[in-house]
Amino acid sequence: MKTGFKLIIASLLIFGVVCGSASAISSVSNLNASDTGTIWINWTWDNPTENFSHVSVYIDGTFEDNVTTEYYNASGFASDTSHDISTRAVDDGGNFSAWENDTATTDTVTTDSDTTPPASISDLTNTTSTNWIEWSWTNPGDEDFDHTEIYIDDNWEANVSKPDSSYNYTESVLPNTTYEIEIRTVDESGNVNTSGVTQTATTTNPDTTPPASISDLTNTTSAYWIEWSWTNPGDEDFDHTEIYIDDNWEANVSKPDSSYNYTESVLPNTTYEIEIRTVDESGNVNTSGVTQTATTTSDTTPPSPVSSLSAAEIGSTWIKWTWENPIDDDFNHTVIDLKDEHITNLSNSVSEYNATGLDSDTEYTIEVKTVDTSGNVNETEVSNTTMTHSATYEWGNRIWDEEANQSTTYTWDGRSFSGFYYDLDTGDTSESMTIEIDVDGREIKENDLVYSTEPISKEFEYTGWDNYQIIGFMAERYFAGYKNTSASIVDSDLSLMSDGILAKVLLDIDDDESIYSGSSLALEEGYNLNIQQVDVNGNSVWMSLTKDGDEVDDAILSSGETYVYEKDLGGVEDVPLIAVHIDSVFSGTETNVVSIDGIFQISDDYVEIDEDDEYGEMTISSVSKTEIEMKNEEGDINLEEGDIIDLMGKLKFIVADDSDVLRFAPFVDMSEPGTYELRGTIAEEQGFTWTPLNFEGFYYDIDEGVSSESLTVEYDGRSIDEGNLTYKAEPVPVEFEHNNWGKYNVIGFMAEKYFASYNESEFGDETYDSDLMSNGQLSKVLIDEDDEKSVYTGSSLILEEGYTLNIREIDVNGERVMVELTRDGDEVDSGVISSNDEYVYEKDLGSEDDVPIIVVHFNNVFSGTETSAVFVEGIFQISEDYLEVDDGDTFGEMEVTSTNPITLENEDDIDLDEDSTIDIMGEIKFKVADDSSTVRYYPFVEVETEPDESLNIDIEPTTVVEGEEITFTVTSRGAAIKDASILIDGEKVGTTSDEGVFEYDADEAGNFTATAQKEGYVSSEGNFEVISPEDESKKISIEVSPEEVFEGTPITISVVKAIGSEPLEDAEVFFDGQSLGKTDEDGTITYNPKEPGTHKLEARVDGYLDAELNIKVNELAAKFDFSNLRIEPSPATAGEEFTVMLDSTNTGNAKGTYTVELSINDNVTDSQEITLEQNNSTTVEFTSTAGEPGTYLVKAGGLSTTLDVEEGTSIVWYVLGGLLLVVGGGAAYIFATGGTAKFAEIAESLRSMLGR
Repeated sequence: MKTGFKLIIASLLIFGVVCGSASAISSVSNLNASDTGTIWINWTWDNPTENFSHVSVYIDGTFEDNVTTEYYNASGFASDTSHDISTRAVDDGGNFSAWENDTATTDTVTTDSDTTPPASISDLTNTTSTNWIEWSWTNPGDEDFDHTEIYIDDNWEANVSKPDSSYNYTESVLPNTTYEIEIRTVDESGNVNTSGVTQTATTTNPDTTPPASISDLTNTTSAYWIEWSWTNPGDEDFDHTEIYIDDNWEANVSKPDSSYNYTESVLPNTTYEIEIRTVDESGNVNTSGVTQTATTTSDTTPPSPVSSLSAAEIGSTWIKWTWENPIDDDFNHTVIDLKDEHITNLSNSVSEYNATGLDSDTEYTIEVKTVDTSGNVNETEVSNTTMTHSATYEWGNRIWDEEANQSTTYTWDGRSFSGFYYDLDTGDTSESMTIEIDVDGREIKENDLVYSTEPISKEFEYTGWDNYQIIGFMAERYFAGYKNTSASIVDSDLSLMSDGILAKVLLDIDDDESIYSGSSLALEEGYNLNIQQVDVNGNSVWMSLTKDGDEVDDAILSSGETYVYEKDLGGVEDVPLIAVHIDSVFSGTETNVVSIDGIFQISDDYVEIDEDDEYGEMTISSVSKTEIEMKNEEGDINLEEGDIIDLMGKLKFIVADDSDVLRFAPFVDMSEPGTYELRGTIAEEQGFTWTPLNFEGFYYDIDEGVSSESLTVEYDGRSIDEGNLTYKAEPVPVEFEHNNWGKYNVIGFMAEKYFASYNESEFGDETYDSDLMSNGQLSKVLIDEDDEKSVYTGSSLILEEGYTLNIREIDVNGERVMVELTRDGDEVDSGVISSNDEYVYEKDLGSEDDVPIIVVHFNNVFSGTETSAVFVEGIFQISEDYLEVDDGDTFGEMEVTSTNPITLENEDDIDLDEDSTIDIMGEIKFKVADDSSTVRYYPFVEVETEPDESLNIDIEPTTVVEGEEITFTVTSRGAAIKDASILIDGEKVGTTSDEGVFEYDADEAGNFTATAQKEGYVSSEGNFEVISPEDESKKISIEVSPEEVFEGTPITISVVKAIGSEPLEDAEVFFDGQSLGKTDEDGTITYNPKEPGTHKLEARVDGYLDAELNIKVNELAAKFDFSNLRIEPSPATAGEEFTVMLDSTNTGNAKGTYTVELSINDNVTDSQEITLEQNNSTTVEFTSTAGEPGTYLVKAGGLSTTLDVEEGTSIVWYVLGGLLLVVGGGAAYIFATGGTAKFAEIAESLRSMLGR
């Protein structure tokens, strides 16, 4: 054989093997011995599912059988012997699978095991059919008999467990074929009676004879049905009849039924033919069917009417009605009339009608009539009258009012709530809030308030940069990410929001800016773009970016390029923070200029948000790059009357102070000074009516639910024709905040609140009906409040327009108070007011005389031992600068056409040009979208919040040690505010007393913010610090120089740190509670104390503990000290003079005068005034004549001594005196000559002589 031919043959063989392998069937699976006996093993498996034919079974390597079952029972084994089974699955093409093998062991026979098989069965009989044979028998009576083994034509088929004693053989059974059964019995020990009982049975031939035909066919007819009846044949194997109508099969009717009612599409006065064929159990059909024709009668009866007609769903411009159609066989359609006009016909399969294009808040009546196939109409009127919802049923109003026909499931978004972000130019709204309201419970249940916000695309002002994403979050506008942004800024979309980062947009402008070399472009948050140098050809510019003076980036750019500064924000890397487009670069001989025509900047002070973050009543439930969702997950929100509810951020709910009607609305806290836009619901390609319910700028009293103003546009494209813009305002009665005064009439006019007239208003004992509006005058309401205020004697109640009510004096009984009203410092009125009475100041306003423009209710007057005060509860003031409104007056685009009510219309056409802002009247304007294809617009006013109604919180001291007390004092308009809430780091800790005071125990160290809040006031904040007792670094000391202080003498007060004595600048120093000012850079301040005594110095400086020091101020006075009281001569002689002398020294600190008195025996006998300079001395002398002999007590200058007075002397004493003179002269001579001893002798002799 040639080599080439061999290769061909080999290739074909390989190809055949590969093909065979590729198409081989899978093996059986899960092959195992499911049960074993002492002489048998039963194997089971799972056959393959695809293209399966049979399984070849081999036992111990010998082929046994081909089976299609999933088991094989092999018997005739010895006990306790191992046997192998091998199987191969075979497919329809004869392909074999791989071998699947298993090994099992028969059970062991014990010495006492049963080895005797049971007896055979008996009474074997059979019943046959064409495709099955059923054998029955009687099982043996052996107690241990367990089951029988069934063999058909020597092949095991099944085991039949006791007590069953029959087997129905159906597997591939053919007609007219003989099959042999062998039945072997098996006991519980597995012993098999191999002497099986056998029997043959032959299946019957198939039945080919059809049954006889039906007989006695009759019919009954109506307009829409025919009923035929007949007698079925008597054949034993008769099974059913086949019904044909006009040669089309319709149905089978099983025995014993013998009638058929034909209704399908039956028409009146129409002939139909029936044919009925019989069929037996073998499926033999008697094709000689019995036929008959029948004709329906004519129809004159209308169908039944519809039922259960009702409005299933209702909208503001649509109503969906539903009903149940009649069950009449000939019912064909319904006729729909709406408001007595035919609308449409509906087929019998339709049982609802949705009427659209309806007017809101309007009743509509639907009538539904039924018609049958013969055209018979049921004229019975079946109707329903339903009112459409208001246009603001589910959306559109800011105010939700229980009585305003609004849904309890309500939604606010940027189109209806000015607090939410809305892009007028694109019509996109970012924020929405949907609530489900439990009106009876006055609450929003947990998770029933859902806030959602999505980023929306916005064009950069510089259009070359394409778009970015912006998002509203808690009523504030944020940057969400770059999407569809020019590659000159970012390479691909970048979402900050998906990472929980939101940043404010600081700049987005396309104004042309020119920057010269060496100058800078000032951006936000301390950034500056500096022009460093322009190349000589004017092709490029070198720029640097600084923040707070420090360079953070630089770049060289050419004309037409964009400078981009990137920075990491949170977990988002390389976020373009600043983009600046360079329009052109110019290099001149004298100057260089860079022209910029696009600037974009976002804040690097970003906000981080994450799931489960809590804001007020709301919790963030999800954050993604497409949505932020928040819910009230922490509990129900109670809508209690008069409440202000902090929802989240600056977003709040205000609830009407009305216990009968639930009325509330969202609003944005505008207490922070600034300018805010209040807009109405957006109108798009439509006319619209704005009221206070959907235009926040209009006056509205939510507590009483009264509104005054409306503005209606009759829409006709981009032009509002003359007279098609109508504004109306009419007065409405409202209660004074101090409700004892009754009511007054107020009117909203051009989005501002005005006083119209008093309405039987009672002030004290008088009733007022002053009516300004009837004279064409309106006055602004300046104050209307009933907060209780404490005003002390000598202080003032500050009113509006320069008015001040001063508390002059309170009578000693505390019953009346003297007040003085000033304007701009000049007194205009005064009076004496009693407790529980009103002070009323009247003034002529235009044509109206004696109009009360200021009313103050004095609730109580208190006179105490230390302080006196009045308690004011109720202030009302209107402006004396009134507005006049007369027919024909014009306000902006509007002209007054009526004053009762006040009505204004546009006197000329108003064009709604794209991207325009139109002054309508007063502060009311229209803003129109920059969209040439769609007219989209809204009214708005801008309001400016000023802090003139602010609370003021005073914190004393601002730094304390743990455990010490801090006092918060809250005032407004100079008066103490009671019931103001005090919050420490946002958590309420208490409310102020009648005196506006709250005392707080500082029990935790740290820095804290205290906030004073009260409804109707702008909140106030202050900071304080609580330090640990061990923190010496926060202590300060007060030093005074000189150490000894005298009245009228300047002193230097120094404030220093307790540790290190470092001087402290700006420390406020107090002397007996009065501020002396603040220390200079050396930590000192000077003061001249005037009052002697002990005084308290205090020093306060932010961040340190207060310090105190008591100093003594000495009186500046002379002080006279006396000493050396003496008398000469002593003793004194009666009748003779003597001199009293004492020394005096002024030891004080000033020149002074002192009267020195001389007293003898406690009787003042003389006095002398002396004057001495500081530290000077003198001798004071008194001369007096001695009285009767005796001893006298002498006092002078606080000193005392005794004076002895003796009898007077005789002539002898005079002689002796002369002698003494002689002797004295001699003694002097002797002494001079040195004879001291002799002198002493002579003196002793004289002494002895005088003694005698």
